[in-house]
Amino acid sequence: MNDKSMQQSQRFHGLDFLRGLMMSLGLVLHSAQMYMVNPVLDYYWDPARSLSMDILLFWINTFRMPVFFMLSGFFTAMLLRRRGPQQMFQDRYRRIVIPFLVFLPPLALVMTALRIIARNVMATGELGFDLNYIEDPEQLWNNTHNLWFLYYLILYIVTLRLAIMWLPSIANIEKSAPTQEVYAPITMLPVCLAFALIGGFSDIGRVSGNLSFVPALDVYLVYGICFAFGVLLYRRIMDLDVLARAWKKYMALATAMFFVALFSLLSKGSMDQLGY
Repeated sequence: MNDKSMQQSQRFHGLDFLRGLMMSLGLVLHSAQMYMVNPVLDYYWDPARSLSMDILLFWINTFRMPVFFMLSGFFTAMLLRRRGPQQMFQDRYRRIVIPFLVFLPPLALVMTALRIIARNVMATGELGFDLNYIEDPEQLWNNTHNLWFLYYLILYIVTLRLAIMWLPSIANIEKSAPTQEVYAPITMLPVCLAFALIGGFSDIGRVSGNLSFVPALDVYLVYGICFAFGVLLYRRIMDLDVLARAWKKYMALATAMFFVALFSLLSKGSMDQLGY
C-alpha cells in the first residue's frame, strides 16, 4: 500500500485493534496490582501474592502507556492533515478535554469512597468509612485519578496549538516525509537514549504515570516523545507495512531488552516501585 492510498484510508484497523488490546491489558494490570509481592496500592493488598504478578505488571507498564500516547500522536497528525488545525483542535476538545472535565468529578467521588472502604477492610477486616485509616487524606481528591493520561494529552494538544501559533508551517503535515525510516537506527537511537537518560533518574529505570495536577517534567517529556513519535510515524506512514511484517523480530528484541531491564532492577536488591 503506497503513502497516498494509506493516508486516504478511512480506518486503520490494525491500529484500532492495537488500541483495544492496550485497553484490555489495563484490566489485567489493575487486577494484578492487588496480588503483587511488593505493594503499589495504598488501599488494598490481597493476602494471596506472587512475584509473577510483579513481573507481569512491570512488563505491561513498560509499553502500554507509550503505545497509547504514540497512537494519539498518530491520529492527531491524521486529523491535522484531513481536517486542518481548527477542526482538529475542535475534535480533540470534544474527545479529550470535555470527557476529562465531565468524568473527573464523579470518578473522584467513586474512587475516594472505594479507597476509604478498602483501607477500612485492610485495617479491620470489616466494611467501614473511617478516615483515620487514610494516611494522606488530600490524595483522595487532589489528583487526576485514572484520567491522568487525558490530562497529559491535553498538555500536548495545548503545546501543539502554541507551536502552530508560533510556527504555522508545523501544521503543513503534507510536506515531504522524512527520508529516514522510523525504525532506522538514526531515528530510534536518540529516542532510546532519551528514554534511558530520563528514566535513569527513577528508581525503576523508567517513568510511570503521575496523578498530580502539577505536571511532572519527566512524565511530560517521556510521553511527549511517544506522542511526537506517533506524529512521525504518520509522516512516514509507508513504514507501517514494514513494521507489521517484522513484528516478530522486534518483539523478540523488545522481550530480550525487557529481561535485561528486569535483571538490572532485581540486581539493585529492591523492587519497591516495580509496578507503577
